[in-house]
Amino acid sequence: MHKLTAKQAKAFSFIKSFITRKGHGPTARELAEYLAKDGQKVYKNNGQSLILALERKGLIRRKLDPDGNAIPREISINTN
Repeated sequence: MHKLTAKQAKAFSFIKSFITRKGHGPTARELAEYLAKDGQKVYKNNGQSLILALERKGLIRRKLDPDGNAIPREISINTN
């Protein structure tokens, strides 16, 4: 299993439940706002950093456009 920080684990759990409830991934801002509810100081770029960390660890996958830019809300959970 991948070793996650507490924030990464919380972000991953939120992303999974968000996709289950809404059918698409959250934006970096939505992720940051969720984490900030616990009194943690989290900004949009922190949400983006967590998404990138989870992607590097192979837990999530972002869909890219033909130019290689991430498409907002196009996050999926890796099942392998």
